[in-house]
Amino acid sequence: DLLGGIFGITNGPATGASQPAPAPAPAPAPQPSAQPQNKSFVIPVYDSQGIKIIFQCKTEASKPGMYRIRAVFTNANPTAVTNFDMKVAVPPWMKKIIKPAQSTTLGPGGSPVYQFLQIMNQSGKASVMKVKLDFVANGSKQSLPPITIDQFQ
Repeated sequence: DLLGGIFGITNGPATGASQPAPAPAPAPAPQPSAQPQNKSFVIPVYDSQGIKIIFQCKTEASKPGMYRIRAVFTNANPTAVTNFDMKVAVPPWMKKIIKPAQSTTLGPGGSPVYQFLQIMNQSGKASVMKVKLDFVANGSKQSLPPITIDQFQ
């Protein structure tokens, strides 16, 4: 049977030498996705007077323009920083949700305090925010000038 051999089908006992089946073709390499991916990145916000603040940011591909942020506050000073307060402002084309910080006291020695926030920007304009910090360190009230944050990816 001339056509039966094409698919490895024979109609009876094999006569003569058989040829091995050809190796299957390799699967095509996966193509890079053009879809946006979930991202995680860190934005340094403040690092002075023994106080360090970073934003640990996450985005979700399914929700473009939304950033989930965990603010991490640490105090490397030998004394506590009290009355710690972070205020956040965003432009009118953005929305924000801010949860209260775990504590208004940053203990000595670098033990972190967290605050969670979320910003949304569906406008197509650049995402930006201003952060204002107030606290008492060594008995002295500090009110820092606003810090502009525009490193959103």
